[in-house]
Amino acid sequence: MKKPAAAVLKSSQGNKPVKKDAEPKKGTKSGPLNSQLATWEKGVSSEESGRDKGKGEKWSKLVAQGGIEPHIIDLYQNPPKDQPKRKFRTDLINRYFVRQGDGSLLVNASDSWFSQAKSVYEDRHKTNRDNLTTRLVFIGRNFQNDEKAFERAVESGEVLEVEEDGVKYYGYKQMIKSVKKGARESMDFKAEKPMSKNDVKAIADLFSELKWKYVPSIQDRKKLDVDGKLPDSAEKLLQQAIATQDKMCKTAMAMLKSTLAIPDNLCKSLKSGYGTAQKHITWLQHVKSFHELPDSQTKLNVQVLDNYMYNVATDTKKFNDDIHQVQGLQKAKQA
Repeated sequence: MKKPAAAVLKSSQGNKPVKKDAEPKKGTKSGPLNSQLATWEKGVSSEESGRDKGKGEKWSKLVAQGGIEPHIIDLYQNPPKDQPKRKFRTDLINRYFVRQGDGSLLVNASDSWFSQAKSVYEDRHKTNRDNLTTRLVFIGRNFQNDEKAFERAVESGEVLEVEEDGVKYYGYKQMIKSVKKGARESMDFKAEKPMSKNDVKAIADLFSELKWKYVPSIQDRKKLDVDGKLPDSAEKLLQQAIATQDKMCKTAMAMLKSTLAIPDNLCKSLKSGYGTAQKHITWLQHVKSFHELPDSQTKLNVQVLDNYMYNVATDTKKFNDDIHQVQGLQKAKQA
């Protein structure tokens, strides 16, 4: 005997049958998979989509424990004015930690972002130690031997106390705008030298050889000259240059570690090129982040950026040529 068919649902408005809702299929958008995705996405706004929750929690914990270096905290609290604070801070936290294969997080304070930030921070907060004196001399010279006035100055933070070899020295805190000559000695930015037609052709040829695409529009150049801000075309150029330096460094390092012998002169050239490329990575990231040259003084405009990138491209081509020369020798030995 056949079992009775399931009763057909009827609407309250008449005898018109009402279809029963179909059961959601497993794995469809309306089924369990969609529910799981909703759980993953719960509480995560589009603004935070680039954040690694684990890194954020680790960061907060280290900050509470005082485990983050002062220059990194300073960079986090004072992001570049022309960049969205939230995005910059998210990028900073994501750079500060590296997730390992087992899911654990390692601090990456040696990232070039933080190395550059440390240099800038130390310059900005540098104290002129040459002006420090012992307590009695400092009070007599600056407070007419008024101990109470001296103590008030110490409490207010106007006076700096430094202890060396068991002796305390005192001086006024000073903000010194340091003129860093190191970068200029190792690389001539030529910021004030206008480019000739030959220079323009040379840089175009260099970019073409290195496969860097840079065709700024009139609006791009106006934005750079008037506002001092990098247009998208310049941002992409800097990113291409950074990627090239990184790739060449990895190639050169593999060559230097290879069992195949490299002539001494080429070995020295590779090491020199590697060091220069590493500096360029740091400097290019500084330009990209702060829209100024690595000397922290020269603001960007079309002429400054063109000259700077011409220097970078020249060094890059030299390093690239050395790498190709070694590759040719190694292939010949393996043949």
